Amino acid sequence: MIGESASKAIEQSKNLARDTWEYYRLKWFAQIVGLTSMLMKVLIVGGLSMIALFLFSIALAEFLGDVLKNEALGYVGVGIVFLLIAGIIYGSRKCIENKVVRKLSKNFFEE
Repeated sequence: MIGESASKAIEQSKNLARDTWEYYRLKWFAQIVGLTSMLMKVLIVGGLSMIALFLFSIALAEFLGDVLKNEALGYVGVGIVFLLIAGIIYGSRKCIENKVVRKLSKNFFEE
């Protein structure tokens, strides 16, 4: 009787350990797939956005050069705009970092 109960307890412990291991394997797999999917989307959308930004920047610089009657000033103007944008982003880096950490921790811990 006691030996039978002990064997059942051992068997249930083994089953629990196996099921727990499988659960965490599936959870890790889901996390990796989600992260890979998000990374691919960011790379694709980011890459295409960078190409578009590059082309729009050239067009804006050419337009400003025509307006100012000096092509070099058009490119300098666009450069200054990018420096201002970079300064704003750098100034708000903590806010951006907090939002990223919050979103990733929500995705990681709630799934």
